Amino acid sequence: MTEVQVFRLGSFDKKKWYETASYTRREGFYPNDRYYTTFPLRNMGRYLRSERWGYGDNGGGREVFTLGSVELDYNGTVCFRERHGKKMTKSEKFQAINIGRNSKVQLPPDVQHYITEF
Repeated sequence: MTEVQVFRLGSFDKKKWYETASYTRREGFYPNDRYYTTFPLRNMGRYLRSERWGYGDNGGGREVFTLGSVELDYNGTVCFRERHGKKMTKSEKFQAINIGRNSKVQLPPDVQHYITEF
């Protein structure tokens, strides 16, 4: 797979869609460092909220999106990228439908509406 640039975002726009992957290579030094990944990017949908708990080494966090959530890792390798266009691939739609069927958690109404539009 080709290398794609990803970003360590601290703030999100609730109107935009995002993709996530852990970075595999870091280039440069803070504050001008760049992050790249060879892992496949996972569509997360629109941003909903952030969750934080604890502090110091016992702290943690999670970013919650319409199509799932991402728990932040201790090493800080979780990166994001804005997804251009809201269109989901067929495999992403089937994955979202499968999650909705096999989970007790109900998908948000706008996600259900978006899936059924296709």
